[in-house]
Amino acid sequence: MPSYLSTLLALGALGNVATAANIYTYTRPGCQGCGFFAKDIGPNVCALTITGTANSTKEAITRGLTTVQSGKLQAWNPGQKHFLSWGAGPDKNDDGPLQCGTVQTDAPVTQHETCISQPATGFSWYEAGNDGKKRDVKKCTSTKEVDGIVGPDGTHYSLSGASAEDAAAMKDLAANGASEVPANMDKYKVSSD
Repeated sequence: MPSYLSTLLALGALGNVATAANIYTYTRPGCQGCGFFAKDIGPNVCALTITGTANSTKEAITRGLTTVQSGKLQAWNPGQKHFLSWGAGPDKNDDGPLQCGTVQTDAPVTQHETCISQPATGFSWYEAGNDGKKRDVKKCTSTKEVDGIVGPDGTHYSLSGASAEDAAAMKDLAANGASEVPANMDKYKVSSD
């Protein structure tokens, strides 16, 4: 018979799977080709993609390196989720116009994967809930930069632990639609799960 603690831990893990989602962004329309990913992103978190080399988020915004052409939400439990594409501003912070500042598209999530094919500076998701409280359920409360890239064959590569030079090279590969990822980047391969 399982202990009370192990049962609680298992139920907690199931709860995380039910609310976990991945966001993919692409420099081409149609959510295809090379791209970027943010794993296990929570609700109301702006997925920010910096598609080139920049010393800061502020520099990336100034240079226009945050616009992508499409985004995809991968949700294990669609529930009542909505996937949002965002345009910049009008509100600002120290980095410049908020990249998840103006909602462009609000797409109900009805399947495991939902694609929005339009230029955007950020993507997020929310789940309205049925608690009857009035609040801005769409507004992003934080920002997360991508965790890695997706190669042309669908292989995932993590930016975590990569040298600045390798991370920049991988971002360039994804942003420019590379036909292959060099073998020296194999050390950054990660599971797509």
